[in-house]
Formats: sequence, structure tokens, C-alpha cells
Amino acid sequence: MLAPWMFFGFEAVTHACDDFNFSHQKLFPIVTAAVLAGGLIYILLADMAVMAIPPEFSSWTSYIAQRPNLEGLAGLPVFHSVYAVFGYNGLGLLCVSIATAIMTSLMGLYRTCGRLLHFMGRSEVLPVWFTRKTADETPRNAILFLMLISLLIPLLGRVSIVWLCDVITVVGSIAYGYASYCAYLLAKKEGHKRGQTLGLVGVFISCLFFFCPLLPGLLLGGSLDTESYLMLSVWSLIGFAYYWYVFKHDPHNRFGHSTSMCIMILFLNFFSNSIWLRQVMEQRLQEAAAGNVHADYSELATDSFVQMAMILIILLLMANIFITLKRRERSMTDTLLQQHAVNHAQNTYLRNLAHDIRIPMEAAQTSVHHSLENCTICSACPEENCPRRIPDRLSNCLGQLDNHTQYLMQLINDMLAKGSKDMGDAEAGTFELDTAPMDWRRTLQHIKDIFALQLQDKNIFFEVYPIELAHPNVLCDEQRLERILINLVSNACEFTPTGGGVMVTLMEKEAAAILNHQGQTVRGAVYEIHVNDSGAAIPPDVAAHIAEPFEVEGTNLGGICIAKMLVSLLGGTLAISTAPGQSIGKDIVVTLNLPLAE
Repeated sequence: MLAPWMFFGFEAVTHACDDFNFSHQKLFPIVTAAVLAGGLIYILLADMAVMAIPPEFSSWTSYIAQRPNLEGLAGLPVFHSVYAVFGYNGLGLLCVSIATAIMTSLMGLYRTCGRLLHFMGRSEVLPVWFTRKTADETPRNAILFLMLISLLIPLLGRVSIVWLCDVITVVGSIAYGYASYCAYLLAKKEGHKRGQTLGLVGVFISCLFFFCPLLPGLLLGGSLDTESYLMLSVWSLIGFAYYWYVFKHDPHNRFGHSTSMCIMILFLNFFSNSIWLRQVMEQRLQEAAAGNVHADYSELATDSFVQMAMILIILLLMANIFITLKRRERSMTDTLLQQHAVNHAQNTYLRNLAHDIRIPMEAAQTSVHHSLENCTICSACPEENCPRRIPDRLSNCLGQLDNHTQYLMQLINDMLAKGSKDMGDAEAGTFELDTAPMDWRRTLQHIKDIFALQLQDKNIFFEVYPIELAHPNVLCDEQRLERILINLVSNACEFTPTGGGVMVTLMEKEAAAILNHQGQTVRGAVYEIHVNDSGAAIPPDVAAHIAEPFEVEGTNLGGICIAKMLVSLLGGTLAISTAPGQSIGKDIVVTLNLPLAE
């Protein structure tokens, strides 16, 4: 019966975790020692009560059975035993120990419940008033609220406090079982067998301590008073009513999805109501059998009406919750349909736009080809000092322009063929790779041609070259590989100041065995692409968000985010490194395992 109370005491450790300045792993031996010490203290208290029994009793069982009829120290078994064995000095030491135990228990109660109410306020389950704290992080308002409630409870009388303690024993078992079940789910998710076993053991223990006091006569001396069952029913009703209030005013729609919780509350209320009504009827029947009848049929009818009213209130609240959930699901479905229609319209617009762009792009590409033909004819002309001679520099520019238009045409054709594919499609794995033989040297030269003139105008040093490239021909989706390099180099160019430098290097690290689409092992190699620049470094906490669009203090991760998505699509990795203590310069490393081509 004392185990649920022990659980409340040890739970104080979890609520104080924010104040610890050491590893949480060190809590395990502390809590283990506390459990053993607490269990030993409770056992010794029970044993202490029967260390010495009054001489008029032959056994401790008969003494405990007659305890309610005794007066003085004999009516307090623990005090009587200590006085009989140790005298007044032992009795004084016992009083001091009990006083310190009560004070420390109250401190733990205020600390634990205060933080619990503070967390509930921070999670918008309770009013914001409960979140206010003092300068040393003490939840002031929550503790003041607890003190006020605690001061009012003794006014109800000692008997009502016993009823309240009975209720807390039952709900403590529920809390312990819930925490154990959560521990089991977490351990199952992490594949921790020992954690799963301990979680299930905790659930079993909580069920044991839940039903032992609820079922009359199941445990000797463990049954609740008749009034405690009614208080438990009222407690569950008030709790469910407040849950309904929080559910209705929750802007984030976090509550109401667990049907097991509603069933549990309904079961607790119905079960405690039924036991209460049974106990009342049993008492009335005993009074009638003894000839002390003070009740009539109307009182029994009133008790039955109270039971039905509480059950009906919970059923109405549950019905309202389920109706609200259905409305929210319908609203969410309508929102998804609207979003689908918007996405379809966007895809249609992009396809039409790509089609319209392709027409002038084809005309521009045709003009470029004609210009290149004229440059070729002019360069082959034997006439010297011709006034109509086309400069060689113009030929180089037209050649680069031809590469750019071809790249744009590939993007446009991809948009027309596959529609508007966003980043979510890539993360879901819906993109199909267009794997074909490619030459690393040609790809790097294309990247160099794209950015050479732009960086030259900004007075930024720019170089692209491969290092130790034993196998330049690989199988890869060249278009998406170029998109990776374009986004990374573009990001480096944007944030590298005038006079800085950007360098792209490619290294073949080692040979690797790679599985192809048919599940066959083929020869491959591990390639590393380094994009170095002398721009502002990316802080480690910001670099940790490269998987999502991000912008902090002028460090735009948009291009890196796209590159990260495409690298993941190609089965590679992307990392950002900066020299320790340096605020300038960064190195973006892309690692790809690619099969070799002939």
C-alpha cells in the first residue's frame, strides 16, 4: 500500500533534472539507493509497531485488531513500542525523526508538485499564471497555490484526509503504470530488451496496487473506506471535465487522440461508483439485519441516481470529444484536398511555363549554333587581316553560352517530363535517377565555365581541378550532380568577399564495391568533392540544420539545403567543417560512392 507513495517521492528526481549540473546517468545509483532505503524504512516502521505489545494481549495480531478501541500510547503502536523498549529518550528521538520526515516530505511535495504544475502551465494545460518563477528558477506561483490548497484540506477533518489519501494511493498507481508503459514504448522503439522487461514489470506492479485497494477484501487491511470510493468517482469526474475543457481550448490539437485514456477514466468512474454503491447497500443491509434501520428506499434511489448522473456526465463529455474529433478530421481532410488542388494547379502552371520558356530557349540555342558555325568558318578562312574577322574571345563566350543553354534545356525538359517535383518528393524517394556514363573532368570544366567570368568580375580567385583521379568515368545522374555543384559554388560565391577565393577539388579516395539496381556487386570508387571558400564560417549549431531551409546572421543555407537533399538522393553525404576558433573560411565535403563506367 505504501509503494505508490514511494513512487511520488522518487518522481521528484525527474522534475529536478533541470537543476542538475552533472550527467543524468548518475541518477540511477542515487534512485536505486533511495528505493532500497525507502523500502527498508517502511518495513522497519511496520516491524517497529510490534516490537513490544501490551501485556494484556497474547499476539500482535490481536493487539492490532483491538487498536481502534485503545487509548493513550497503547493506541499508537509505534510510539508504544519505542517507549517500551527505549523509554522517554527513544520517544523523543522518534518525535524528532517524525518531525524532520514530515518537513522534508512537505519540501519534496512542494518542489515536485510545483514543478509539475509549472510544466503543465508551460505546456498550456494550466493557465500561464503557473509559469511565473523567481530569479533562482523556483516556480513561485505554483508553490503558493499548493500551499493554499494544503492549508484548506485540514479544515475538512482528519477522516476526510484519510479518504483523500486513499484516492491518492489509487491514482498514484495509475501514474506509476502510465510512466512504466511509456518506458516500455521508448525501450521498444530503441530495441532495449531490458528496458522493455522493466517497463512491463512496472505495469504489472501498478495493476496490482491499483486493484488491491479497489477490490474489497482482496488485501488484508487494504480496502478503501466507503466514502473513499465516492471521492474517487468525483475525483475522476472533475479530472475528466477539466480534460474536456483543455481539449476544447487546445489550439494545437494535441489531446483527444487516445481512446484508451477515455476508456480508463470511464472504467475508473464506473468501477468506483459501483463499489461505492455496493458498500452503501451492504452497510444498509447490515443495519437492517441489526434492527437499526435509519434509511428508506428513497435514500437508495438517491445513491443510484448519483451514480447514474456521474456516469452520464462522463458519457456526454466523451461524446462531445468524439464529435469534435470528427469535425477536426473533416476540416483536416478539406484542408488536404484544398492543398492538393493548389499543388495540382502549381504543377500545371509550372509545366505550362516550362513549355512557354522552351520555345524562345530553342530559338536562342539555334542562334548560338549558327554563331558558332560562323566562328568556325571564319577561323578556317585563310585570309589574313580580314576586317570581318570574328574575335576568338567571342567564340569562347558563345561556346560557354551554348553549355548554359543546354543545361537550361535539360532542366526545362525535366520539368515537362516529370512535372513540378519539390523537395518533399525527393525526401519521400519519388525521384528517379537518370544514371548514365559521365566524365568527371567534363563536369568540372562545365562548372568552371559557368562561374569563371562571374567570379572574375568580383575579383575572387576561382579554381576547379581534380586530384589523383584514376577513374574519371563513372555512372551517375550527371544533371543532378551538376545541380549539387552549382548550388554549393553559388553559395560560396555569394558569401565570399572581394579579394577572397573559392576552390573546388575532386579526389578519388579508394576503391569500393557497390550494389547496382539489380542487386549485383560492381566495381566502384569513393569520391570526395571539396568546396572551399574564404567567406564567413558557418557556426556548428547552424550547420546542424543543413537538412532544412535556414538563414541565420547572414549565413544562407538555402543552396546548401538543396545540395544536401540531392546528395542524399544520390546516396552520399554532405558535411560542413571549419577550422577550430576560426570565423572565416569553410570546407563543404560531399562524399559519393559511384560505380565505374567503361
